[in-house]
Amino acid sequence: MPPNEIIEEIHRQREALAREFGYDVKKLMDYYRQRETEREAKGQKVVSFIEPALSTTTSYVLRDEPPKKKK
Repeated sequence: MPPNEIIEEIHRQREALAREFGYDVKKLMDYYRQRETEREAKGQKVVSFIEPALSTTTSYVLRDEPPKKKK
């Protein structure tokens, strides 16, 4: 598979940030949350992964006993 320059750049940036925060996940996540708050304050949209509502047409069947095998 040929190297993908975009993916390689993402890996370089991720590594640089991790190194900057001493590979401390808590510090890194605090940094990301701070950037998210700053961008929201500037009016930039932040992606949100909200769970979709269950469909009203979905139905489930609960059986008290397993189906009988055909002979």
